Amino acid sequence: MSTIIKLKDATARTAEQPGTAPDGTARRMPGAGLFARKQANTTFKYPGVRAAMDGNTAVIMCEREASDAAGAYPITPSTQMGEYWAEEVSKGHINISGRPLIFIEPEGEHAAAGVTAGLAMTGLR
Repeated sequence: MSTIIKLKDATARTAEQPGTAPDGTARRMPGAGLFARKQANTTFKYPGVRAAMDGNTAVIMCEREASDAAGAYPITPSTQMGEYWAEEVSKGHINISGRPLIFIEPEGEHAAAGVTAGLAMTGLR
């Protein structure tokens, strides 16, 4: 047995929608308190750029800005992280500290840990 729901005519609605003021701007829902979600015309100061990517790419995009150097032995599943870091170094990328990136690819995983510790001891991030 199916149920048919009859909806009101769309033109019968009032101009004021829930979550918006009469002028169309966002407003807090009544009774929602301090942590109410704003609805409608929300804008952000730094909206960013939407991009589809995997987790490794997202991590390296943040890491290249916040770090000065990397010592990576590219093995699965993080192979592309080392490749992307090396690519950014070859492009001459400058991080948020104003420093060019450094990339060292050692001969093994334990050597990568040593390289990373050495970079940290010299004051690099």
